[in-house]
Amino acid sequence: MRWRVGMLALMSALGIAGSGCHRLTARDARLYETPPPGPTRTGATPTLETLRDAAATQPAARRRMIEFALDRLGSREPGLDCSRWVQRCYDAAGLDMPRDTRSQLAGGTALSTPLLEPGDLVFFAFRARPVDHVGLYTGNGAFVHVSSSAGCVQLARLDAPEFAAAHVANRRWIASMSSANPVSGGVP
Repeated sequence: MRWRVGMLALMSALGIAGSGCHRLTARDARLYETPPPGPTRTGATPTLETLRDAAATQPAARRRMIEFALDRLGSREPGLDCSRWVQRCYDAAGLDMPRDTRSQLAGGTALSTPLLEPGDLVFFAFRARPVDHVGLYTGNGAFVHVSSSAGCVQLARLDAPEFAAAHVANRRWIASMSSANPVSGGVP
């Protein structure tokens, strides 16, 4: 029962349940750094610590955008939407990114989910439109996005039922770690 109460508090702090949104406190971070027991479809549950550790191994531009995203979990900014959020993350790394979701989807290079690296974009279709939501992949099956219902920066899992059902595309806008060349159609 205690684990359940802790998870509910964590989900609320991360904006996964309800529409509450606030900056993560040290207590919230500790809750998230103790994952629930049991594996998930994409492996171990990511923690803030493992996401930060993974970011530290990335090339400078990817590392800066992931650190920027993780540092702002729980923040709220009036008028901020998902595509502007992705643009701001790329701005933090000194990279250009179009403002709207449609242009973000049209650029870069398509890739399959197993090939995702931190800094890649993940796209979702929740309504009748082909694509209406975008997030920044952070590694370990997780991504950061701005929830339109909660209006705040949130961490979520690609294999969470609501996201797995709506996940429709991925794009790479910056060079892969395994390639020295920039991706065609993206930024160097």
